[in-house]
Amino acid sequence: MLIIENLEIEIALPIYLVENFVIKTVPNMHTCCNINGVLEKNLGETILTDKKDMDMHIKYKGNTVFRGFVEEISIHSSADVHYFDLKAYSYSKKLDNKEHTELFQNIEKTYSDIACEVVRRYSGDISNYNINDKEIKGPVLCYKESAWAFAVRMASCIKTFLYPGMEYDRPHIHMGIHTGNMIEPEDIISESRDLIKKKENTSRIEYRLRTYNSYDIGDNIALDNKILTLYKKEVEFTNGELIFNFQGVERSYIEDMIYPLENENITGLSLMGEIKRYKDGKVYLRLDIDKKEPDYGFDWYPETGNVLYAVPDVGEKAQLYIAGMGTGDMYVVRTLGSKGSDENKKQLEVGKKSLNFSKEGISFIADDILTLNDRRFKLTGSRDLSISAADKLTIKARNIRLSSKEEIVYISE
Repeated sequence: MLIIENLEIEIALPIYLVENFVIKTVPNMHTCCNINGVLEKNLGETILTDKKDMDMHIKYKGNTVFRGFVEEISIHSSADVHYFDLKAYSYSKKLDNKEHTELFQNIEKTYSDIACEVVRRYSGDISNYNINDKEIKGPVLCYKESAWAFAVRMASCIKTFLYPGMEYDRPHIHMGIHTGNMIEPEDIISESRDLIKKKENTSRIEYRLRTYNSYDIGDNIALDNKILTLYKKEVEFTNGELIFNFQGVERSYIEDMIYPLENENITGLSLMGEIKRYKDGKVYLRLDIDKKEPDYGFDWYPETGNVLYAVPDVGEKAQLYIAGMGTGDMYVVRTLGSKGSDENKKQLEVGKKSLNFSKEGISFIADDILTLNDRRFKLTGSRDLSISAADKLTIKARNIRLSSKEEIVYISE
């Protein structure tokens, strides 16, 4: 532990001197700490292996200003003085390590509910502060998103921010801004006000404060008959001085600063699933991506165009089409278990058999389906092309032509 007056830095490094550091906390971003200084000794190559991912805790007057883990560290020596540069992040960044895919079909759940579900899958947690939570209007798809990115997107749907929590040595998130203390700024270095136009006849004041005192995100300041809430914070230590920078706005304007975020990668997706039931023209689908029992009945749009005629069967495979980025903008467009009963579907079902085009080519195994959408389907081999089946092979067409430059051989065993 290194102690500099009221500043404590807890880290498993033999730090002799801290020259400077900067800690930035802004909405919807992981808090980052860049720090450099001098070590008591050169740790050599072990610094690049043993010391990564270690915990770092910075306190001011006993209160946490940063808690996170080391992600990058480097050492260089000059005249037997061993300098280090280190970059650490809040533990919330560990929620970006893996991508998650899941469809939330229970529309009685809220946006914070489903964000919390995903975060907890990756050993994290969420605390809510002054949020206007609401139920999802339709199924919500989390598709190849990190738990953090999905939580940020869900927070935007209820017009609030996400902040990393730094109370623990594990991922913790604050959704919303807590109600802080009413403060009287002291030891002010500088302050300024920016008038930012919102629309034609409206504007907001953006307040900037530079001070020697530490305050919290969510604390309030009375200024020009307005109550401003601090929503950004930067801590800098340089030349032996610890300085705090803040930005604040009226809390009522924070919602106007937030726009709904979307996952642009989901539009046009077709997700495979199994039909569990069909009721009142709605298809209840258990998707292959999460294997969850269905809670929501999707609209059914068969390729034949006749909903009454093409009633899907329970147990058939079907595709859920994602038409847009909006909540619930999805419907079932086709079933893939007809075994050729509907010729207009132009589908070849492999079932429990195996179909191989070549040793290096595509192999379809049990329960896989090959869908042919073109009016013409052509198989071409640069050398040999083999189509075989253990039982029988059926080729059906109005005209069948077999042509060869040399010979056609029919062999019956």
